[in-house]
Amino acid sequence: MSKQAIQQKKIGKNRSVRGILLLLLAFSLGASGIAQDSNSNTAALIVTLRETQVGGKSPAGAYSTCINVWEDGRFHLERRWQQLPSATATLQVLESVLPESQLQQLRSILEGEAIRELPPFQPLDTSTARTWVRSFRADIPRGTTVQTVGYFEWGSYNPSAREESERDVVTKPAPTIETALNPLSEWLHHVSSAKLPISTAKPTMCGEASN
Repeated sequence: MSKQAIQQKKIGKNRSVRGILLLLLAFSLGASGIAQDSNSNTAALIVTLRETQVGGKSPAGAYSTCINVWEDGRFHLERRWQQLPSATATLQVLESVLPESQLQQLRSILEGEAIRELPPFQPLDTSTARTWVRSFRADIPRGTTVQTVGYFEWGSYNPSAREESERDVVTKPAPTIETALNPLSEWLHHVSSAKLPISTAKPTMCGEASN
């Protein structure tokens, strides 16, 4: 590939990244703060989970799942996906009650030392060009405070690499963080893949409780 073609490819990737980073912020952060219950008689929230991926190879898209789970097993889950460059996202809202086994599994993961000892979640530096970004985040109420943990991983383009196969560079999170959060990520995948009827509940981006 000629130097001019490589430069044009780099410019195209950098232009698309601006939109990718904006979509990431909208999809992964959701509404500000952790969900709050306006009804004091309802059960306490035990966790909010968010997983997002934006960008990727053609067809690029933005995909997001978030869930609020309460101590009595009720949950509010939202799935969003958007194929770029479309400006329209598809949304599904699901609400139900977890089986006791799933709720206890979640409690066990949240109370484990591997999660409790994780460092605080660090925001992504959006000044750097990336071709795709994936994030996972957990907000866990603990008494009067909230423990926020998670990670980002992303791909970037290095046009100076000698081989084409080496130009797409993947940056992974610290292995200890990814390993500790993997059970939570797998738990979320299992719940979100369940065949549940679509709810008419108001979408909140898991930032404000609907229950």
